[in-house]
Amino acid sequence: MALSSSPLQNLSSLISPHGIATATARTPTRRNLAVQAAASSDTTTTTSLKVGSYEQGNLVRPKWTGETPLSRMVRALISFKPLYSILKLGARQVLISTAEKNNIPWREMTKKILESEVYKELDGIQNRSLVYPDSAEAEAATKSMFHECPARAIVNVVREAFRLLRPGGTFAMTDNSELSPVLFTLMKSTEPFLDEYYLTDMDETLKEAGFVNITSILTDPRHVTLTATVPQ
Repeated sequence: MALSSSPLQNLSSLISPHGIATATARTPTRRNLAVQAAASSDTTTTTSLKVGSYEQGNLVRPKWTGETPLSRMVRALISFKPLYSILKLGARQVLISTAEKNNIPWREMTKKILESEVYKELDGIQNRSLVYPDSAEAEAATKSMFHECPARAIVNVVREAFRLLRPGGTFAMTDNSELSPVLFTLMKSTEPFLDEYYLTDMDETLKEAGFVNITSILTDPRHVTLTATVPQ
């Protein structure tokens, strides 16, 4: 999978919390990848994020996913309901504390959402009679969605995106990349399809749907952004 600056950089500025990201080209050997994140303020500053080493082809697939000992152990643990409840609570607390340590008011935001009218919009969003025309859109994007989906849903979403996009249109997705074994364990206790996401070859899925110019970039140490275009 090759890295390029366009249209990837333009779309990553919309998806990544760090702004426009650039990266060095990938090679077939184990190496470090430096991500340059441009933060917008009164004066533009550039921060260099050092990302741990990775192997070609494993950018979005940690070694402990699938039928590995760790993955099987976690699957066995979460199949025991009382322990699953404890792990789920622990995962939630880790996410909340991590967010609040980074000045994200998780509890306050949650309270506002629950008290809002947002859930009344659900029926409209789930309107199955709503049909979008072919080749209607110039861009389509997802953020942290595919790791919530079984493999068949990932394939269907990619195919639908291809149908909706006009020739030359761009599809972009940002989702999880490398996770530590601890974070993987915590996430798997609340994300039942995490393994299916990591074991899905996104390059091949996009290619089979008809996309070309498939590119990827680490937009921060734990997230990857992929873009692809519909042929002209």
